[in-house]
Amino acid sequence: MADAEAATQAIPYLADRAVHVTGIASGEIEMSIDPVERTLGEDGAVHCGAVLGLIDAAGASVPWTVGAEAAGGVTVSLSARFLRRAEPGALRARARVRARDERFTFCDIDVRNASSGAPVATASLLHRFSGR
Repeated sequence: MADAEAATQAIPYLADRAVHVTGIASGEIEMSIDPVERTLGEDGAVHCGAVLGLIDAAGASVPWTVGAEAAGGVTVSLSARFLRRAEPGALRARARVRARDERFTFCDIDVRNASSGAPVATASLLHRFSGR
């Protein structure tokens, strides 16, 4: 998990928004976003743009948990559905690999309030490894 956290913190966009890896297993990753000024809406909760950034980070990271021999990858498609406004406080995203082949990985991501567990958003993401 330390390697995944170090890789996340090496990306300025994620580090500046207090995104962290909080759990990892084969085919799954959990990431969190802490409430910092640049991620907050007027109501004091993490705004939807930051939620989308968390979804993309988790969805683009989970393919690497099942092994890859590629130099990089890219999000090809992301479809998110917001279920409710986030409550003030941290959010957690859990991404899972749904299906994959040599080039593409299909991922499902759920975002919840860290304290209450209330669902905030659900998403599907298609990731493509580069150089394949």
